[in-house]
Amino acid sequence: MRQILFLIFTVTALQAQSTFFYEKKISGTPLMPSEEYVQEYFKKLQNENPSAFKKLTQIENRTYTVGEERDFNVLNLTNPDNPKFDKKTFVLKVENTLINIWVEKAELANNHVTSAVINDILNGLVNNTPFGSYNPNLGIYEIHQDIFGSPPDVDGNGKVDFLLTDIKDGWDGDGSYVGGFFFQTDQTTNPGSNRADIMYVDTYPGIYYENNDQPSYHTSSVLGTVSHELQHLIQYKNDPREEDWVNEGLSELASFLCGYGLRSPDLFLKNADLSLTGWDNDNSLPHYARVALWTYFLYEKYGIALIKEIARNASSGANGVNSSLSILGAGENLNDVVDNFYKTLTSNELTVNSEFAFNRSDLQHIRTVPQYRISKYNFEVEIPVNPFSMQSVEFINGDSLVISFNQAFDNQIYINRNGPSGKTFLDEYQGVIFNDLDFGKTYHTLTMSFINNSSQSQVIRFTPAASQKYDLITLEYGSDSPDFFLQSLSGYINAIQFVSPRDNAFIKSVEFYNSSTIGDIRFHLYKSNLSEGSNPQSITFTEQNIATSEWTRVDFENIKMEIDRNQLFNVGIEYLDNGALGYETPDGNLHNNKSFRKEPTTNFRLLSGYQLESANTKTSLTGAWMIRMEIAAPFTGTYQDNTGKISNVKFQSLPFIASSENFLTMTYDYDGSNDISMHIYNSLGQLIMEKSNNAALKSFSWDGKNMAGEKVATGMYIISIGPENKKIFQRIVLMR
Repeated sequence: MRQILFLIFTVTALQAQSTFFYEKKISGTPLMPSEEYVQEYFKKLQNENPSAFKKLTQIENRTYTVGEERDFNVLNLTNPDNPKFDKKTFVLKVENTLINIWVEKAELANNHVTSAVINDILNGLVNNTPFGSYNPNLGIYEIHQDIFGSPPDVDGNGKVDFLLTDIKDGWDGDGSYVGGFFFQTDQTTNPGSNRADIMYVDTYPGIYYENNDQPSYHTSSVLGTVSHELQHLIQYKNDPREEDWVNEGLSELASFLCGYGLRSPDLFLKNADLSLTGWDNDNSLPHYARVALWTYFLYEKYGIALIKEIARNASSGANGVNSSLSILGAGENLNDVVDNFYKTLTSNELTVNSEFAFNRSDLQHIRTVPQYRISKYNFEVEIPVNPFSMQSVEFINGDSLVISFNQAFDNQIYINRNGPSGKTFLDEYQGVIFNDLDFGKTYHTLTMSFINNSSQSQVIRFTPAASQKYDLITLEYGSDSPDFFLQSLSGYINAIQFVSPRDNAFIKSVEFYNSSTIGDIRFHLYKSNLSEGSNPQSITFTEQNIATSEWTRVDFENIKMEIDRNQLFNVGIEYLDNGALGYETPDGNLHNNKSFRKEPTTNFRLLSGYQLESANTKTSLTGAWMIRMEIAAPFTGTYQDNTGKISNVKFQSLPFIASSENFLTMTYDYDGSNDISMHIYNSLGQLIMEKSNNAALKSFSWDGKNMAGEKVATGMYIISIGPENKKIFQRIVLMR
């Protein structure tokens, strides 16, 4: 778990609470072993250790009173591939008509669970939930009954048992940990079963955690876990075969509906190529982020009635979602809803198109991050698209873009554009030749999103062609990850400066290592250099609702303030709603006097003039902010690979006036050994003519006819010339 440290000069307020939570807490329910594994485990245990077998299989179900002790079998997930069972002693601390709360005896002894913690959990379970929940006047138990249904009652006492225990999951102070789980074996009479309706809730670090030797209790976090796991118990009664992506999505929404926040979508926004219907226990956090946002989308767009129907539907997975949509008369199926979901994550501008935007303010403007970034051209790209997923490709640094696809994409393609005049969203495209001569002129960035709303994988192959505009150069001081984060309160500016290595350079983009709650960020490009005590004027713009952690890129190309070699680039980042920025300790003197900080009522100071306070020590901040710059400088060469390059392409007699005596001649130079091909497409992207030359030949000709020998009509055509993965494209006009 990364630390957030506080500058001793700037701790004036706590960071604002977000409706998203960023904990690395996962549900253990998908990690539960199969019944076959459990039976084999106990069969082997009976042979090798009969006394242990007897201890784990002796279950006494009876009525207990508060203060009495009982032994429960608890899964040990230290090795999730080979879990085992521990026998633990619990004390009954709460008993009423709906629930029992049991606490592991050892966790009471070490003070990981206190009376105040137990009272908070009881209150959240049966009395009320935080403001903003589905019904703040109800506890978690009753909200679940209303939305998801009644829990099972395998032991016949009409109660759910909540076991507060230190779940052994191998957690060593870093990374994800199991916050809780429901174990379906408890619903059976098989060996290992407790034969009760049980929720297992983690006490360390789920409830209790030490930060710099200071104890900290998190009852709201554990109540979020309880909200999540209780849905799993109810879902087992409704449909024990439900698929993980639906089951976990309902549990994530349950935490939100009970008022304990929605998991941050960040890890999914950076991995939108994850299949919506898939699950990976080895890397589950992005999947939790995915199903949390997906299920919230269903709730916002289709209402609580759809959530109730999916939860209770006897069909599983995609069939259950389709059945629920049909029962409610939505007029759409899963394919349609998936398309709408990804279109929302591609657009998400409420004032532009409310149909494809979230209504919640903290979800507005979030978008998926392109998985591919094309800045050099004329080579083939191959991209897989998983079932029910999206791949996005960002095209930059080019002029007059032409994209040649090997074949048409079977599903939806949407295009966003960004330039000095603004942004456009969700232009639809279908075909095999995409061309836009405005690229690099009226706009500088094009994002093409491929939405696969089917259950079959697809592969996209295409060759993007454009004239490269700039050399892109990354300026940075540090490594890929920070040593820790430094809190940045509203109105504070964190700035950095770099030396330009080239003449006529400007900032293309800025990346920063971000650990922010949702909120606006203002960027400053300073007109003069930063120094101790300075406060220069700046060009500013605001990026809305950045929902992210780790490296975040923001495009600066609309602000083309050019500087020359050895001059300084000075950029500042200001969190308007509080946040935290990555910091790296020094490597020699490389970082010194490169980073600055400005408080709301002061001028800039060198970051090295500040100190942080940690574990009763004070350390000067002689390192650097984790901020990178990507600068653009005039293009100095030709990008090429081992297939050689094609150059000096000339088209005689344009526009081409076709006649029996007139041919269009195309000449070129080529320094490779591959065959050269020519393809001609009409304005619909249909191939009408193709020819091939060996590498020694230097020209093609065309008589204005298609491959059947028929004359083609007056109009616009696209011609590509080059080896297989390195083509030059030209738009021509044919006249008759």
